[in-house]
Amino acid sequence: MNFLRSLLHALWMLVTVVPWGLLMLLVSTRVRGVRLYWMAVRWLRWAVDGARIILGIRVQVLGAEHLPTGEGQGVVLLVKHQSTLETFLLPTLMPRPLAYVFKKELLYIPFFGWAMGRLDMIHIDRALRAKAFAKVVSQGQELLARGIWVIMFPEGTRIPRGEQGVYKVGGTKLAVQTGAAVVPVAVNTATVWPRKAFIKRPGLVTVSIGKPISSQGRRADELMAEVEAWIEAEMRRLDPQAYTAALGTSVGDRALHRLLRYTLDLFSTAPPTPSTSLSPPTSTLADPVDANTPPAFCHPEATRQALCEGMPVRYAFVRARRRTIGFQVGPQGLSVRAPLRTPLYVVDAALQEKAAWIVRKLHDVGRRQQAQAPLAITWSDGVELPYLGRTIMLRLDRRQSLSAAPVWDAAGDTLWLPLGADATPAQLQRATQRWMQEQALVLFAQRLAHFAPQLGVRWSSLLLSNARTRWGSAKADGTVRLHWRLLQFRPEVIDYVVVHELSHLRVMDHSPDFWNTVQSVLPDYTALRRELKQERLPAW
Repeated sequence: MNFLRSLLHALWMLVTVVPWGLLMLLVSTRVRGVRLYWMAVRWLRWAVDGARIILGIRVQVLGAEHLPTGEGQGVVLLVKHQSTLETFLLPTLMPRPLAYVFKKELLYIPFFGWAMGRLDMIHIDRALRAKAFAKVVSQGQELLARGIWVIMFPEGTRIPRGEQGVYKVGGTKLAVQTGAAVVPVAVNTATVWPRKAFIKRPGLVTVSIGKPISSQGRRADELMAEVEAWIEAEMRRLDPQAYTAALGTSVGDRALHRLLRYTLDLFSTAPPTPSTSLSPPTSTLADPVDANTPPAFCHPEATRQALCEGMPVRYAFVRARRRTIGFQVGPQGLSVRAPLRTPLYVVDAALQEKAAWIVRKLHDVGRRQQAQAPLAITWSDGVELPYLGRTIMLRLDRRQSLSAAPVWDAAGDTLWLPLGADATPAQLQRATQRWMQEQALVLFAQRLAHFAPQLGVRWSSLLLSNARTRWGSAKADGTVRLHWRLLQFRPEVIDYVVVHELSHLRVMDHSPDFWNTVQSVLPDYTALRRELKQERLPAW
């Protein structure tokens, strides 16, 4: 019966998508934007209604009251991805138009993909990751400014029921850069519409919407960790049987596959070798880390250890659907990804082949991290700080009342702060930061007003940033954010950041057109950009 129902529903979608897709293509020659989007949603409602009537799939929504109602509030929806059903369902539930971020190959699907290509969506080439994310940011900023919400699946693909994928930070990076709120969404659609399955089952689907999470002042990774924690906890509440079953050892083909894979790991041994002097290349993590081992050689999420060129290397080991063994050396250390069925002795042999390269790259990471380590500030009377390319001294002016303003002595490069001798380091730091932020607002506004006419753009507002990893950002509505600590660079470097962000008001991505725009005002921008990246500043 379920097979016949599934076949009937597939026919229903086929006979409706063909004429509706053709109609969309015809109408799109005269109608675009939001009106065309809601026209497309009508077909999605037919597909969802067909699932309810033909397949017996019912839907309940929890937390709809959490959805923001403000007209100008940007939202990035981050959704658990289990099946095709939620991609059809969510546009019919949301009060605002949605822009999906999806792989460009979907555009080639006859009728459905052709119609989707006429909508305001973000289609990317997964093979070009850097360009793909730049496109997500540039188009995402534009769409959010128009009141269109961006929807992304942080795990990247449909995840089998009861399993958890790797949450990538692209969605939270977009939210942090645009100031949009993040709304996590959990769905248990795999209970009725399994991943890559033709046969569907009747039942109740729950869509649970979490409370909006502000992205202001947040790091993308910690924001995604909060999203992941909420979604996965909610998934275990919505579908406890699936996650309980995932812990067992005899609950279907998938669990059996994992059991066989782990058994293979346990009993895998290296093939016989004539040499008897070679020490085991890998071991468990039971041994403590040697105090002399560089941090780059110990991945924080390490699950295995190898001896490379005589150096113990603790690395993160992940199995995935891939054909080859992959090695990646990043700021956290070494990560190794292997095909699902590759024995461990093959992984060990590959590690030894790449041992020299791994050790060299890990040493490079360590040297780079050491060079980029922030300088420490001892907050006390007489401490020196970089300011606009020179060094200034902070002095305590005990003669002034605490309510007085700091006094800047430009001739002596001295900032007199109205603080007593008993002022704490925190008070000294806050007073200095407050003064520098006041100076930053004045200087940044002057430089924006100077360069905007040269670039032919208009900026609407200036905000100070306190981000950890970005010196500035710009939104399509003309809002420019600049980090107040830019005052610690030379004025020429500050001008580069100002021109960089103003150029984004003309070209949102980092394409050649963007860099040509920057160069039209600052011919030597490459040297200034290099100085911005390489200059070591004291940590606040």
